[in-house]
Amino acid sequence: MSEANRSTILVVDDDPRDRELFRAILERAGYEVAEASSGHEALEALMNIRVDLTILDLTMPEMDGLEVLRATKYMPKSKILVVTGLGSVFGNTMLEAARKLGATATLDKQRAQDLLVPTVRELLGDQT
Repeated sequence: MSEANRSTILVVDDDPRDRELFRAILERAGYEVAEASSGHEALEALMNIRVDLTILDLTMPEMDGLEVLRATKYMPKSKILVVTGLGSVFGNTMLEAARKLGATATLDKQRAQDLLVPTVRELLGDQT
């Protein structure tokens, strides 16, 4: 992927370890990565930079992922990959709500290390 054609991915997660892990995986795959540690930071970033894909955690304090999805309804859309470590019925209910609010795809955090890059490539239509 040439420098001029690199897609920009915004990683939104309140856990710095998850942001660092996703950044490392995505940069190794050739993507440009921006980070936000809260829903409010995510909205600010989405207003100020061109983002091709947002990776959004659902469970964050103050403004969770569902609230971010609601707030982005009227913003220029990038594709949104929702990631969560929530299991069980509660997690499935939140993922379904995220899809209804415009999430392009969902991914379980526990499988993210293996599936993140293939999922991102599929969502962005990358052939690399």
